[in-house]
Amino acid sequence: MPTMTLRLVTEKGEETIREYRCDWPGLCQDLAVTSVGLSEFGTLISFCSNHLKMYAEQGESEGGLGARDYYDD
Repeated sequence: MPTMTLRLVTEKGEETIREYRCDWPGLCQDLAVTSVGLSEFGTLISFCSNHLKMYAEQGESEGGLGARDYYDD
């Protein structure tokens, strides 16, 4: 899972912010908004909002979990 880590140093101390990138094939550069667990593989996949919608629609068309399970408009 691609990550981006920012370390901020201020007068009050140091803060670390970790953001995850979308795992969609083709190297999407958008930040992930959610992660979906795949128990059969024991892993998480992170999606940006656009690819999450595509993933949910694909699952719905194949008889799997639908968009309502992953994405709220």
